[in-house]
Parts: sequence; structure tokens; C-alpha cells
Amino acid sequence: MIRLKEKQIFILRESLLSVFLWICGYVFYVIMTYSAIESEYLSSIGINIKNYIIWLLGLAIFIGLFIGVVVNLLHFFVYKHILFKKSIFVSILVHIVVFVCLCIISVYLVGNSFLQQYFRNHHLIPKQDNSVIWVITFILYSVVLHAIIDFFLMFRKKVGKSFFKQIFNGLYINPIVEYRIFMFLDMTSSTTLAERSGHILYSRLIQDCFADLNDVMLNHDAEVYQYVGDEAVITWKIEKKFDRQNCLKLYFDFSAVLINKKEYYLKNYGVIPQFKASINEGKVVVAEIGLTKTEIAYHGEALHIGSRVLNLCNSLKAELLVTGTFFRSLNSLHYNYTVIKNIDLRGIENSTDLYKIHYKNP
Repeated sequence: MIRLKEKQIFILRESLLSVFLWICGYVFYVIMTYSAIESEYLSSIGINIKNYIIWLLGLAIFIGLFIGVVVNLLHFFVYKHILFKKSIFVSILVHIVVFVCLCIISVYLVGNSFLQQYFRNHHLIPKQDNSVIWVITFILYSVVLHAIIDFFLMFRKKVGKSFFKQIFNGLYINPIVEYRIFMFLDMTSSTTLAERSGHILYSRLIQDCFADLNDVMLNHDAEVYQYVGDEAVITWKIEKKFDRQNCLKLYFDFSAVLINKKEYYLKNYGVIPQFKASINEGKVVVAEIGLTKTEIAYHGEALHIGSRVLNLCNSLKAELLVTGTFFRSLNSLHYNYTVIKNIDLRGIENSTDLYKIHYKNP
């Protein structure tokens, strides 16, 4: 039995959601377009209304499935390669041209197979001189549907699927308390790298690093809270049977990916990027904030402590620092560690113990 990786499962789920939305869009199109045909007329020419409705819905599903699958194949296997680092204008232009061609192909593929033949046999298709208008109408509807689906999926991607679900349900309109783990992940020697390589090249380096980070996150049930320059704040919502080893493993897996791709990074940027990180957990208040630009925000001491601990990585010569609160909640530990007692953090009243986590093969 073939076992799919988390990234493959993620792509499959996103593709199925997209195809489902395309099918729903064309079911709506069929209902709105052909519901105007009176049932008495259909009965008078010998058409079973129930069978007719089933046939139309089947047609909508077929078109939605065809276009949805092709659009997803283009998105995951073509566009990301040919449009990589292209301007927004070029990307939009290519998307529109390719999609209009796809619509024309689908119209004539379906039309020449059974759509026009069925409608002509039962006198339901418009006159021949109006068929071009029907094709144009279908293409315009499809382009609008494409824009709506893309916007929906893009917004869902921007805020994260779990956050999107909560926003959709209105959960964070009023502030609520959650128990979460936060990882602060920051590039080492970022200022020196930016000055040496220039800001444009440095920004591309950050893009590549966080793209690799995204792939690793899929394997560890993590989600990004926010990106701040070359820093990523990653979070986990604590639920029953949650394994905190995921948090540690994410950091070391990400570091391993960067090392495995060292030839790529050396060739394109002249460096092998390294990141330092801190982990803390605790109660935070979660709320939806903003009017013209809305986002989910966390407030609480757990965040402040995590940020302060990250700032100590350089002085303590640590790659990964975790707080005592997080360390004591671990069910087991597959890594070596060194404890640092009674560290005072700026702006935090009580001192805390910190733990330097060292990589070791489990």
C-alpha cells in the first residue's frame, strides 16, 4: 500500500476542495440557465422532467470536474514553474489566456459529444445564430467563477485553513482564551547577510527558506501566525494526545532540509542559511482585530516570553532554546539538552529556567 506524505495529502485535499467548488459553480449555472424552461413545455414534447434535471446536473458535474481537474494540474505542475518570479501582470495575462482556451475546449468537447445533440433533438437549444452568444456567456461566467474561486482559496491560504474556519464561524469576533505553543524562528546573522548580498537577493533567500519551512510544517501540524521580516512565528493549538516532540522535530527537520539543499543555496546566494529558535507555551487571548485589514491576533505573556528567549540565543550560543514551561510538559525527549537556571527576562517579573536543545538522532 502506498503511503502518501503530508505534502501530497495537503495538495490532494486542496485539489478536491477546488474541484468541488468548480462543480458547485456549474451546478448553479445550469440551474439558473435552464430553470426558465417551463415544465409544461418539457412534458408536451415528451421529456421526463426528473430525468431531464438529473441529466443537466450530471452535465454540470462533468464540466466542473473536467475544468477543475485541469485548472489544478496547471496550478500545481505548470504555473509554479513557468510563472515563477514573474510579474503579477504577466501571471494574470497567462492565466486568462490559458483559461479562456480551456473553456472553449470544454464547450466544444461537451457540445460536440452530447450537449447540442440532446438539446437539438428536443428543440431546447437556441437557434444556430445564437450559439456564439451562448459560448461567450459561458466563458464570461467561467472567468468570473474562476476569479471567485481563486479569491476564496487565496484568502483561505493567507489566513490559514484553521483560522479561516474560525473566521468563517465568527469564533474570534469576541476575544477568547486558548492554550497554545509558539515557536519564534529567526535567521542567524541576518543583518550581515542582507548587507553583503543586497536587499533584493536577500528577500529572495527569505522566500526560498520559508517555502522550505512550509513543506516541513505540513508534516508537523503547525501553522504560521505571522512573518516579521526574516522571522516566522509558528503556533500549535494544544489538543488531547498532542505530541510536543513535533515542535522540536520541526526545527531540526527544517535545519536538515537547509543543509540538504546547501548546494542550491550556495549557488544562488553564496550562503547556507541557518535559523535559531525559541519555544514557549501558555494561555493567550485570541481576537479578530482591524477594520480595513482584518487579522487574527494573539495577546499574552506567553508571546512576550518566547520573543525575549529568542533574543538570548546569540548570547547563550544556542540554536534552540525552550522555556521550562514547555520542557516540563514534554512526555519524552529524544534530544540532548543543557539546562540554564534562573534567567531574568526583560519585562518579565519572575525568572525562568531555559533549556538548550541539541540535535541527536532519535
